[in-house]
Amino acid sequence: MTFSRDGAYVTSVSDDGSVMSWESTSGQKTADFGHPRGSISSTALSLDHTCIASGYEDGSVKLWDVAKGRQLCGPLIGHTGFVRSVAFSPDGKRVVSGSEDSTLRVWDAQSGRLVAGPLSGHERGVFAVAFSPDGRRIASGGMDGMLRLWDVATGEQRGSPLEGHRRR
Repeated sequence: MTFSRDGAYVTSVSDDGSVMSWESTSGQKTADFGHPRGSISSTALSLDHTCIASGYEDGSVKLWDVAKGRQLCGPLIGHTGFVRSVAFSPDGKRVVSGSEDSTLRVWDAQSGRLVAGPLSGHERGVFAVAFSPDGRRIASGGMDGMLRLWDVATGEQRGSPLEGHRRR
C-alpha cells in the first residue's frame, strides 16, 4: 500500500490480484483494475498520480494508467522470482523493481523498456527498493541483511554494502 506524495490518494494491491486507488479524504475509489491474474505484493504510485506500478509472483511488473483504468505497456518481463518491491523515480520516468531472484531492474515507465539491469549483488532476495530524492541513486534491501546503493546512470554499486540488519 502507498500514499501519493501529497497524501491525496492511497493505492493498494492484494494477494487476490486486485489493484485499487482511492481519494484518501473522501474514500472515493478512483481506480479499480479488477483481479488480474497472479498474486501481487508490491505497489508504487507515480508522483503525479497518473500511473501505478505493481509487482507479481510470476516475476513481472505491470504499469497501470489511473485515468483510463487500464494496463499500460507490458507486462515488464525479466525477473525470475516474485517481484517484492517497486518504486518510481522522482520524475516518474523510471521504475525500479526488486525480486526474490536477488536482482534489481530499472524500467522506462512509458515504454516498459529495460533501462538497466539486472543489477546483481544481493545474496538473497531483494525486498525493498527506493530512489534517492534526486533520482540519481537507488537503495535496495535484501534478505541477506545488506543495504546496497546503486548509481542509476551506470548501474554500478556505489561503495560497500551497508551492514547492520540481522539476516532472517
